[in-house]
Amino acid sequence: MGGMQGFGAATWPGAEEPWHEDWEIRAFALALITGVERLRRNSSRADREEMAPAEYLRVGYFERWVYSTERGVVANGVVTPAEIKAMADRVAGGHAPTPTSDPAQAAHLLAELRRARPLAAAVAPRFGPGAAVRVRRARPVGHNRLPRYLRGCRGRVERIHPGDRVPGGDIEAVYLVRFASCDVFGDDGERCTILADLFESYLEAA
Repeated sequence: MGGMQGFGAATWPGAEEPWHEDWEIRAFALALITGVERLRRNSSRADREEMAPAEYLRVGYFERWVYSTERGVVANGVVTPAEIKAMADRVAGGHAPTPTSDPAQAAHLLAELRRARPLAAAVAPRFGPGAAVRVRRARPVGHNRLPRYLRGCRGRVERIHPGDRVPGGDIEAVYLVRFASCDVFGDDGERCTILADLFESYLEAA
C-alpha cells in the first residue's frame, strides 16, 4: 500500500530494518517453524488477505503474521481458539512464557531453508524483453500477487524469470516489468522507476 494516496510514503526512516521489536522476531520464527513442520494449514498470505479490512489496516505487518499463524494452526487442529485465548490472557496478566530450546528442530529448520528449490523454466513465454505490456484491470478472487496500484498501467518487460505457479492455478512465465512512476502515480510525485515481477496472465500486449 506504500505510495498509494492516503497511506503515506513507500519508504521512511527505519523502513529498511527487518524488525523493530523483539516480539516481531518471534512472530516471524513461529511462522517459519509452523510452515516447515506442517503444523498449520492453508496459505498464510491468503489467510492474511482474508482479515477484516478495518482490522488489516489497524494492525502492523507482524501482527498480520501472528493472525495467519494462529488461524493456520487452529485449522490444522494443533491448538484450539480457547487455548490461544488462555495463553494470551496469561501473558496479558504478566505471565512470562517458559523459554524452550530444541536444537534438533532448529537444525531441521535451517536445513529446509537452505535447500535449493529451483523454479521450472518458463514454457513458451508470450512476451520477450523490451515488449510493451499493460497490466490487466482485474479483481481476482482470493489470493493473488497483482499489486492494485499497477492495474491498468503500461510498462516494458525487462527480462523473463523461470516459471512459477500462479496462486490457485498453473505454472506460468513470470516477467520483470519496468514502470515509470509518472505512469503509475502521476506527474506530481517523485520521479523513479518501479520494477515488479508479474505473472503472464496478469499482462496483455500494450
